Amino acid sequence: MPIRTVPLILFWIAWCTTFSSASHKADKADSSTPLTWLQKSATPRALMQLEIDGTAQWAYGKGAQRSRDFRLVCTYMRDGQRLDIQTTRFEGGKPISGWRSIIDGSYISYQVPPRGSTALSGLYATDGSRFIGAAIPSAWGGFEGYAAGDYQSLADVLGSGAPVQLSQESIDGSPCMLLQMDSPQHGRYQAWLDPELNYLPRKLVVQKTAGDLMGNQSLSQWTRISPPGSRGIVGITAVSYTMDQTMFERVQGRWFPLACHVTRVQTFADGNSEITTMTGRRTRLVLDPDLSNAFRPKLRQGARLANQVDQHLPYQWKDGAAVPLVDHRVVKQMDETAAELKNEASHTGGERR
Repeated sequence: MPIRTVPLILFWIAWCTTFSSASHKADKADSSTPLTWLQKSATPRALMQLEIDGTAQWAYGKGAQRSRDFRLVCTYMRDGQRLDIQTTRFEGGKPISGWRSIIDGSYISYQVPPRGSTALSGLYATDGSRFIGAAIPSAWGGFEGYAAGDYQSLADVLGSGAPVQLSQESIDGSPCMLLQMDSPQHGRYQAWLDPELNYLPRKLVVQKTAGDLMGNQSLSQWTRISPPGSRGIVGITAVSYTMDQTMFERVQGRWFPLACHVTRVQTFADGNSEITTMTGRRTRLVLDPDLSNAFRPKLRQGARLANQVDQHLPYQWKDGAAVPLVDHRVVKQMDETAAELKNEASHTGGERR
């Protein structure tokens, strides 16, 4: 049945901030509600290590290009809304790449350089809250409200005002509250939340088509993909995401995610498709760790940072901070042009046709 949006937003925010409330004493599961859980939540300091085993398969791929196995090993540090996540990708048992993403007011992400070196370039955005979904590993993001490539949390999606359906349905024998919503900007969402786990998700399903947002742009704008088996560059026409087979563990009186299985299907304009399956598990959890060495990017002085919001305004790393990379000659020219326009406007009564 349909329910009003405002109470549901509080409900969903409580779930999306469940991980952010590890330091208070446990409540009985049958007496907790999403709203009271949100009101009692506290900001934690936590360190996790994750291992994610996956396989990517392409419908048109042939031979060695048909599928690819990989493993992701992640070190995940959190201090409230601050995140520092480093991921190494292994193929054939060997590390082939690594990257690090930091949310500390701003967003910085870069490829991890060889030991003892600093990175020459990276990605940057002044408002890191808009890129949390980009920082969290996709196989684990659903637990924190970021699914199917969304940079926005599901709490934000629910806040868009689209009608929401609420019902009851069991997952793996556990009675859950099922939320369903069709968002005109984000796609179709289904979430099975378990009240016995303080409303952590037992299962998530998201479906997106061409007009829906994925990341910071619509699916129809993802047009420069070269999947194995396709003849050249193609676009993405649809994405589906399922997180299920979830497992949880009680630590210091709180429920924390322990494992999950994720299936993501991307359909391309030429009929090709990519099916990625991932099994993620948490191998370590430390509450209130020492994070004195976290949130410090290892970027070389002068490293270029590509602005993820405005590509025409790049940044550089200078003296331990990101600063705009602006040619002073351009600034001077802009000032002169602005002065000329102001002078012209003063002679035409401020009207321009």
